[in-house]
Amino acid sequence: NIREMTAQENGSYDLSVHLGAPQMTDIINLRIVDGETEVLNADYTIQGYIQYLLDNNYTDETKALAKSLLHYGAKAQLYFDYNTKNPADAGNEIEVENTISAESPNVVVDGAVEGIKYYGSSMVFRSKIAIRYYFATDAVTGYTYKVNGKEIQPAIKEGQCYIEVADINPDQMDQEMLVEVSDGTSQLSFRYSPNAFITRMYNRDTTDQELKDLLVAAKHYFDAAKVFTGVAENRTGAL
Repeated sequence: NIREMTAQENGSYDLSVHLGAPQMTDIINLRIVDGETEVLNADYTIQGYIQYLLDNNYTDETKALAKSLLHYGAKAQLYFDYNTKNPADAGNEIEVENTISAESPNVVVDGAVEGIKYYGSSMVFRSKIAIRYYFATDAVTGYTYKVNGKEIQPAIKEGQCYIEVADINPDQMDQEMLVEVSDGTSQLSFRYSPNAFITRMYNRDTTDQELKDLLVAAKHYFDAAKVFTGVAENRTGAL
């Protein structure tokens, strides 16, 4: 990909590359050209950046978060069968209690809207986490969908209607989301947190072991992120 960029006031450039959890060992080649002059040509990986944090003078909370992120990436590689011969946590393996409490509240739907019912949820593991709420309905239009008061446009996947809450930070996984659907006259609503989904999915009889391992690793990473943000509030630049 070629992007034209303008330097910020301090002379630096701000460039982001979005990768999913299984891609922490993917090589990102960065080439910067100013006119016809090559300023930089170098390869980077998420794993390499995290190793830099582990090898240098960062806090224990930062290093614990870094190792949990590598562990999460390695389990994602196994689950998605992606680049499994180059695990993200090679040399930085950690022991994680491979279980998640079965205590997860049932989803309680208040109210009802004719022609639509809450069907279930799923999570999307990208550079940031997303959660999707699915609804059984014969019509996509005619309903208003909101999460925490913000209207969200529905989408269709394999004949099912869903709304997606994207870019959820790891330290927000315990926060309940208020989901509301209205046809202008009646309304249904329920509350659901991403961690509640993880707990319910882990404890389902039909969940295979590789997905369970990924969910455990993800939750361990999310918990480490909560600890990190608690002790590193207003800090930037670490992760």
